[in-house]
Order: sequence, then C-alpha cells, then structure tokens
Amino acid sequence: MSRLVLASLLALMVCGCRAPQSVDVQGDLASARLGHPYPNPFDELLVVPLEVFETQEVEVVVQNPSGLAIRTLVKQVADPGRYMTQWDGRNRAGEEVRPGLYFVTLRTPEGLQSRAVRKE
Repeated sequence: MSRLVLASLLALMVCGCRAPQSVDVQGDLASARLGHPYPNPFDELLVVPLEVFETQEVEVVVQNPSGLAIRTLVKQVADPGRYMTQWDGRNRAGEEVRPGLYFVTLRTPEGLQSRAVRKE
C-alpha cells in the first residue's frame, strides 16, 4: 500500500471521519473481484462477497492499517463462481479486535485488491 494512501486513511481515522467504502491497492483484477463488504461500518459480523472468474488460488485476509495480517478468512483454490465469507471481528487467536479501520484484502496470483472497513 502506498504511503500516500495509508497517510490519507490514517488522517481519516484521527479526525473520526467514516472510512472510505473501498480502496483499490493495485487496480482491478481480471481474474477475481472483491465485492464491497457489508455492513460498513460493522459491529458484530462483516459479510465479504467475492467473485472468481477462473480457477486459481485465492486468499482473503483482514489486515490492520500497518499491513499486519489479523486473520485469514479464505485460503484455497477456488473454481469460477460467487462466494461469500464472513469476519466476526476477531483475530486468529479468537480475541475481539479493537474498533477502528481494517482492510479486507484479496490476494491472487495476478495481484491484490483491498477494501477498507470500519469496526465499531
């Protein structure tokens, strides 16, 4: 993630503004698409839609603004189709994370795409 994007998002956090609905880190992917997670902001459960256009390895990870992986939601070879996964606001140890800004990131062999979400 570029420093400019990160700095802008951190400024939004500090001022208390709403998180942007999406941030494309490396543009659109031709082989898969990360939908808009909802509801955003969320309290207990975030639904993450995903569309895969060709069979490939996909990974969906929740990251903090520093890029640290908080939890892996999906890591598998996926056939073409529409999928949904969920994040319950917990880290990989099962502990509830603090309210704030997070990123849901789709990784494929082609690249990655991220969307900002806010946990209340």
